[in-house]
Amino acid sequence: MLVVLFLSLASAVSQASLTLYHGPHEDFLIKTQIASKQPLSILVLQDRWALVQSQKDGTQGWTTLPALYNNGYLTHPEYLVYKQQQADDDDRELEWFWQSEQAIGLGVRFPFENWLRERWPKTAAEVLSIWPGDQQQWLIRYHRGNQGEEAWHSIQTGFDSRIAQWRGWASHVYLGGGLGINELLSHHWDDLGASRTVPLIGAAMDVRYGLLPRLDVALRIETSQAMGGDGGNSDAMHSAVSVVWILDL
Repeated sequence: MLVVLFLSLASAVSQASLTLYHGPHEDFLIKTQIASKQPLSILVLQDRWALVQSQKDGTQGWTTLPALYNNGYLTHPEYLVYKQQQADDDDRELEWFWQSEQAIGLGVRFPFENWLRERWPKTAAEVLSIWPGDQQQWLIRYHRGNQGEEAWHSIQTGFDSRIAQWRGWASHVYLGGGLGINELLSHHWDDLGASRTVPLIGAAMDVRYGLLPRLDVALRIETSQAMGGDGGNSDAMHSAVSVVWILDL
């Protein structure tokens, strides 16, 4: 009887407060503990972590989704949705696209945020706070101007982030860099049609829609800026619109 009473009291004490951390990992210092039934607002979600704010005194801190669930802040269906979103964030993606500059291309996206947080949690929190949005991905993208013997190419790598989501829609931004490759007689990267390679930076914005459970379609507005070099079209900027299909692998 005493053992049962002791276990009941210990369980009640363990559920009496919710631990808040200074950042989204147990390596961060504990900021405070608040009563488990105190009204909270969830401000930000990052993987299995949530930035919450007390509706009573405005205290903010990070805690885990399982802790919120165990303390009654999330219903079971809500918790399952968050777990599924976390699993989706780990997916690699393959994209192929048609671009208005008579180009076609392929790209591969790799989950970056979770990988970074698992290895360097404190550094990740600082780095990712600079970059907007969530679901950060590292990607490699290849373009080929489909002009036969007068073809041009670009190879880029950079980072993509989701900045907004509404129902089945989402918007993403990309920033990266790479190389523009001009074949002989093409004037895309060189005014004189010379064969050359130039460094470039690129930026893009996608508006995506979930067409099927593992297939998205997107409209992309992108621009590429050649950097420096001598002569030719080495300072050219090219903007285009693309139709993109994105497949979860």
